Amino acid sequence: MNEVKRIPIKLEVKDFLITFKYETWKSHKGKEGKVIIKHFDRQEARDYFRKWAKKIRTMSNVKILDTVELKETRQEIAL
Repeated sequence: MNEVKRIPIKLEVKDFLITFKYETWKSHKGKEGKVIIKHFDRQEARDYFRKWAKKIRTMSNVKILDTVELKETRQEIAL
């Protein structure tokens, strides 16, 4: 019987530190926050953050100020 050879797939997961500015619904004062998101790509991490920020009821007018890749926390996953 012939054996099927499997090609290993390697994915690199990176941590991104996203700094953002937002306003609260009650006070409308500008506040800043930081969050770490694990993702494959910088743009995908920013898109994921935007979707997450829309679900948070207490935050409005969310703007991303900076996205930094944390190089020391890279992970490689072999499937």
